[in-house]
Amino acid sequence: MRFLLVTLITLVLTIAFFMLIILPLLEEKVKPRPLPSKPYTKTTNPPATQPASPQPKPTQDEVKLPKPGPDPELLEKEKLLPETWINLKDNSTMMLVRAGTFFRGADEQRNHRAEYPKQKIFVSSFYIDKYPITNSQFRKFIAAGGYETPEYWTRLGWYSRRRLHWEKPAFWGHREYAGPDKPVVGISWFEAEAYMRWAGKMLPTEVQWEKAARGYYGQKYPWGHIKEFGDKWIKEACNWADYDPNDIGPNRTRGCIDGWDKTASVFSYAKYLSPFGVAQMSGNVWQWCRDWWSPTFFSKTVAENPRMRFNPVNTKPLSSQPWRVIKGGAFDMPPDYCEPSYRNGTSPQIRQSTTGCRGVLSALVVLQEIKKLQNNDDPDK
Repeated sequence: MRFLLVTLITLVLTIAFFMLIILPLLEEKVKPRPLPSKPYTKTTNPPATQPASPQPKPTQDEVKLPKPGPDPELLEKEKLLPETWINLKDNSTMMLVRAGTFFRGADEQRNHRAEYPKQKIFVSSFYIDKYPITNSQFRKFIAAGGYETPEYWTRLGWYSRRRLHWEKPAFWGHREYAGPDKPVVGISWFEAEAYMRWAGKMLPTEVQWEKAARGYYGQKYPWGHIKEFGDKWIKEACNWADYDPNDIGPNRTRGCIDGWDKTASVFSYAKYLSPFGVAQMSGNVWQWCRDWWSPTFFSKTVAENPRMRFNPVNTKPLSSQPWRVIKGGAFDMPPDYCEPSYRNGTSPQIRQSTTGCRGVLSALVVLQEIKKLQNNDDPDK
């Protein structure tokens, strides 16, 4: 009897302790805290086990591009930049393309609407080779051991070079493409990239290339800014597939209009420079760009994300077409293909007689070089 009484008292005390002490503590722990009157200003990274919440896409009003033209604030900051720059490694003349918004693309239906849409894009300041890289310049790369130095090559490029026994460009020395002032052709994207690394430059992004060709206001042709010519096709302005319309035989000839059957000297067509003074942005040779090829990159990726309209570059290859962008048309192309807005791509391993390259430098790199030169000239430094 005494044992049952003790057990009952113990049970009552245990329940009372739980109800009066433990339960209030549990309720206080799970009770939601009131929201702060002001939002927190300190942000922390989410735990590794918890993925960060997706950021909402900005609206058109949140990301506003300046009007087409040079950026006034950057003009002031970059006033030390000269209009031309000589890259000493390959002795190339480079033209300044100042920062600002420009119109790229076109509302054309051709080529699966790859150029669509015409849109405003902001591009930071950079320098671009005035001329395509020539045979004499590429010869320096070969002589410097460019084909024996893996540091200049991407991993896949070096593998391709060894497997396919590349020791010089295809068509190297062929009569139709020979000459120190003719553009180097027969180079893959990997060879073009290796050359640029050796020269201390980079291949241009697609928007860099197109801005250099069309200017801020998106002229249809590189010479469109010149009142004398107007923004229209001029058959004498570049090296294209100028078949003689009166020659209908199976062995019809080219060169009846522009004077060149295959590649032309890079110094030809000197009157038809782009708004930034860049030569041969239409015809003669296709030119490799840094971007991976995608026919919908601008119509989807860039159009759907306004933040991509600042220095966009396509870094994702298509699994079905892991190609690189080429721009500008060539000596065997009709006029449409020679429009700077025209978009095209091909395998990075292909070595065509119609494909060459030119390089770019960031304006920041040039500014650093200028400051070094100024410091060396200043005895107080």
